[in-house]
Amino acid sequence: MDQACVTEINVYPVKSMKGISSLQCELTDKGLRHDRHWMVVRHNGRFVTQREQPALARIRTELDARGLTLSREGLGSVFIPFEAGTGEEIVSRVWKDDCRTLDEGPEISRWIAAALESEESFRLVRMAPGFRRKLAEDRFGKESTTAFADAAPYLVASEASLERVNRELRARGLQPVPMNRFRPNIVLSGVDAFAEHSSKELCGEHWRITLIDPSQRCLVTTVDQATGYRDPDRQPYLAMREISPVAGPGSAPAFAQNAVLASGEGRFIRVGESISLG
Repeated sequence: MDQACVTEINVYPVKSMKGISSLQCELTDKGLRHDRHWMVVRHNGRFVTQREQPALARIRTELDARGLTLSREGLGSVFIPFEAGTGEEIVSRVWKDDCRTLDEGPEISRWIAAALESEESFRLVRMAPGFRRKLAEDRFGKESTTAFADAAPYLVASEASLERVNRELRARGLQPVPMNRFRPNIVLSGVDAFAEHSSKELCGEHWRITLIDPSQRCLVTTVDQATGYRDPDRQPYLAMREISPVAGPGSAPAFAQNAVLASGEGRFIRVGESISLG
């Protein structure tokens, strides 16, 4: 197995909003603690991401011992406690998965609409107590679960893979992009570009993560995570289609590896930790 080092740990408390970089984080079967714990949905319960609302990238998230704070410049902030309230239970959908969720209430709904500068009605939801979102057994395993992530509970990328993408962009006379375009949970150094795509597991001293398959990327990669604006040339998406295409039919690019926790529930992963990739 190759030796690598953990260089970033990122949690995204609300799907498609800004992430939080941490020096350490607890591992759970649903992903990093508090990752994709909340999600924005339309009034009909359909999930909303930067694909339709790139301005989600402008909303900052902050966690403390009590809960989550959302903020955007000029709009102040709103607070959502970890403790579930008595909000309306609704059915929310992530792709084809129907989830029982709790609405965080009209005040949060109005704030999000203002933050997105939209006349459309949105809701912020969390999983209803006792609900477990089941993933495809044949792909992720019998007991696989996650919160509101698109696919897998973990997404693992490497610095070398990003540098390979940026080398291609520079060769085309384009600006390089930061890692946050790809919104990974765990970032590694010390391995070859796209080594994560051909590896089977990631092992720390007290935990093990199984690497499943490359993550098929979409146009969210074209959204500047600082400004919330899309790249008019659809980069780096188009460049990645040529250097790292998804296997099989279609033309989508692959970047980072979908993963699930194999062992180590409740253990912590830490920046600077030496791990094995193989």
